[in-house]
Amino acid sequence: MGEYPHNRVAVLLFGLVATLATILQNFLYRRIANNYLLPIYNKQSVLKNVHRAFMLAPLLLLVATAASFISLWLPYLVYAIVPFFFLLPLDKDE
Repeated sequence: MGEYPHNRVAVLLFGLVATLATILQNFLYRRIANNYLLPIYNKQSVLKNVHRAFMLAPLLLLVATAASFISLWLPYLVYAIVPFFFLLPLDKDE
């Protein structure tokens, strides 16, 4: 969005590109976890973590993109929260 933070089209395009990139990352991570994960790791636990975090992120990005029709500042809040789904672990027992 850079120079155009108040431009609704820029916010919409950013949301769509971020959503597509997140979906592609989800696909690639699942493929790597299914085919190339070392045997020392628990595949079910890894995929469960991926399913929670990586499926929620594209949905939130789509909601933020749709929310840009209501307010231009609401998507920025959601866009700032989404990266934490990829950084913070969700399983407490590992």
